[in-house]
Amino acid sequence: MKKNTTISVLCLLLLFSLFANYKLFLIKQEYKNLIPYLLVGEEIKNVDLIDSDAQLIDPSQITKGVSVIFVFLKRCSPCDKNIIYWKKIAQMFENKISVTGVVLNTPTEGFNFEKEAKLNFRVYVPDNLTKYTKDMRIRLNQSQTIVLRDGKVKLVTMGDLSGKNAIEIINKIKGLLK
Repeated sequence: MKKNTTISVLCLLLLFSLFANYKLFLIKQEYKNLIPYLLVGEEIKNVDLIDSDAQLIDPSQITKGVSVIFVFLKRCSPCDKNIIYWKKIAQMFENKISVTGVVLNTPTEGFNFEKEAKLNFRVYVPDNLTKYTKDMRIRLNQSQTIVLRDGKVKLVTMGDLSGKNAIEIINKIKGLLK
């Protein structure tokens, strides 16, 4: 009798634990969308970007292997400061990783800016800015540097890149390349 009671209690505890974990999972998914940036481990998918020929690109072009995505606005003082770091990162890892810029402006502004700023990485613009910023949970007033491996976020930095943040990004990329 005592053994049956113990088994029954353990079964109830197991069921309660499974239910509680399921509820926590649902809450996590619900609140995740309220966080204004991507989380480490999240997968980037369904990213509709267009190139300078107004053609949709295959998202795997920018997310396979080790890759970095710089998200910015053409007229943004933190973005202007970050471009110096982004160019150095792109140069440092040339032919080793995919480096992409996503300009949150009109296609004309974005592609003109790529030429004006003499960027050493490809630039794309979102096909639908509202959908892109919602899916990627981007605040328009902040630049972001997103480091990925096989489409999964490994590091996100927002706003100004100080020397410390740039070093963190470089070290993360080096670690992912090992």
